[in-house]
Amino acid sequence: MAKASNAERQRVSEIHEKLVRMRDARLNYSNRWDEYDRVWKMFREDRTGEDAWRANLTDTWSFATIKTAQAAFVDSKVMPVIRGHEDDDQMKARDLKDLYVDISNKGKLDLELYYARLDSFKYGMGFIKTVYIRDDRTVRAIQKFDPFKDEITYKEENLRDFDDPKTIRVSPRLILVDEMTRGSIENARYLAEIEILGYDDAKRVYSHFFKGGEKEFEERIPKSRQSSGLSEITGENKVATIADDNTRDKVDLFQSFAP
Repeated sequence: MAKASNAERQRVSEIHEKLVRMRDARLNYSNRWDEYDRVWKMFREDRTGEDAWRANLTDTWSFATIKTAQAAFVDSKVMPVIRGHEDDDQMKARDLKDLYVDISNKGKLDLELYYARLDSFKYGMGFIKTVYIRDDRTVRAIQKFDPFKDEITYKEENLRDFDDPKTIRVSPRLILVDEMTRGSIENARYLAEIEILGYDDAKRVYSHFFKGGEKEFEERIPKSRQSSGLSEITGENKVATIADDNTRDKVDLFQSFAP
């Protein structure tokens, strides 16, 4: 892989600095998320003495309230409403709506919206995204047909192509946004998705940002360490592990998780 130019390194450095500021700003409310999880549904804990009777209470008021609110959405079918401008081609509006309906059906949008709404109830924000993943697949095509024996010979071919688009929920713990986004999505300026990579994948994808290549990457980020925070990669070679678009060149490079 070709090494990054000085301009690319400078760009990554600027992005990294923005991410650090966005992460620090998020700490004002994200440091309470674990407490929100505990309040939302109490963990089964051993209780003794006067509180022993509480061991049988698995649902808190918060949990019951959220379940009631979510129940109103379970049977509802969410479909996009797309209206073309009166001067636009109406066929384009219909095609666009059909595309989003197809994305909804194939990506199980109802389920993803359920988890996104749950995030909103618990943390005050929820995120979904439409992805268009490029991946390897094996395709069987008909090579020839023998009408006398009624036999079909297939030919297997490995293709690297884009999969069907689908909408998925992304954990708020993986999203960094600027403060204006919290007020209204229309005011959003920056949004970054933290990318979860294995060590070898991270080295393969990002080592070209280091002047010393993979060797310097291994020196700065030892494999023995479990993880590295954003601020731990310092100096002129700063790597920001973010997703700058929704195209995944390999599906196993990205892993979203539910809290």
